[in-house]
Amino acid sequence: MRLAYIILLVVCISCTSSAQSTLEKVKALDLNTIDDNITTYYSTGYENQAAATLNLLSKSVGFFEEHFEVSQSFSIAVIDSVNWGKITSIPYGLPFVSGPPYIVCIPANLENGLSNIVTTAIEGYDLKDKYEMTNKEITDLFVSLIGFHELGHIYARSYGASFPNK
Repeated sequence: MRLAYIILLVVCISCTSSAQSTLEKVKALDLNTIDDNITTYYSTGYENQAAATLNLLSKSVGFFEEHFEVSQSFSIAVIDSVNWGKITSIPYGLPFVSGPPYIVCIPANLENGLSNIVTTAIEGYDLKDKYEMTNKEITDLFVSLIGFHELGHIYARSYGASFPNK
């Protein structure tokens, strides 16, 4: 009997869940955009962060086309915590990819758990002199670089790689 209730609950949840894609949810937020080969959506006040993320992640397109003959389209969203909560239940600050249609979501600022962990981990290493970047800039770059990992999911799937577990 207990199993029947669980099955009924799962069926009810799946019937009431939205079929709206994450990209559609992002578009519904009416965010600012950078219209380039890769459309980039961003929360107000984060245009520089969005442009930097677009510049960074767009480099993957040519790389994968040249080295693996794989082409894939995707969008980017650089969004604040308020808008983040409107599109996903994933904790703010953890970059992710969703789709198709594919969209890579990156936090717009460092006010999140992941950034706090990175900031704490690099404190005391005097990296500013070594890398000519502040700890804040290093943390911001680290979080943005996770976007390449997320793109790897898209390109690996397009290439035909299979993933038996998450």
